[in-house]
Amino acid sequence: MGALGTAVEPFVGPPKARAMVGRVSAVGLLFAVFGISDPAVAHHSRAVFDLTREIALTGTVLEYRYASPHPWISLMVKGDAAASRWEFECQSAAKMYDSGVTQRSLKPGDKVYIHAYPFKGGQLGGKMIDITLADGRFVSWRGSAIADSLRERGAD
Repeated sequence: MGALGTAVEPFVGPPKARAMVGRVSAVGLLFAVFGISDPAVAHHSRAVFDLTREIALTGTVLEYRYASPHPWISLMVKGDAAASRWEFECQSAAKMYDSGVTQRSLKPGDKVYIHAYPFKGGQLGGKMIDITLADGRFVSWRGSAIADSLRERGAD
């Protein structure tokens, strides 16, 4: 039944059009079943990070988004001329939690020190490797399977 209780007619058209509708439906079903989507592909891409370089900087936390699959830290970093906003992708939320970094570990106004792989495109930020929190705790994922994988794979 269709909207307002009306019967829904099956697609009736030329045989080629019916076959095309069937193919499009099958492709759509594959995408739905296997979860193939742009965000999933983008999430697993390391191509945006320059894994041959590292940056280190101190900044003030503006925002800490503790979310799955990856938390993000927004920092205000003072430069020679002016302050700039930098964005850092963290390790997975589970990896952060296992390392003792929870949703309450960072708050706006905290001063932190970060090492990261920078973005290739020149954007301000990158993929966090380690962090010294405001309370002095140093947390590193260097030497972890994730960090090693990032370095080994390069821009895959």
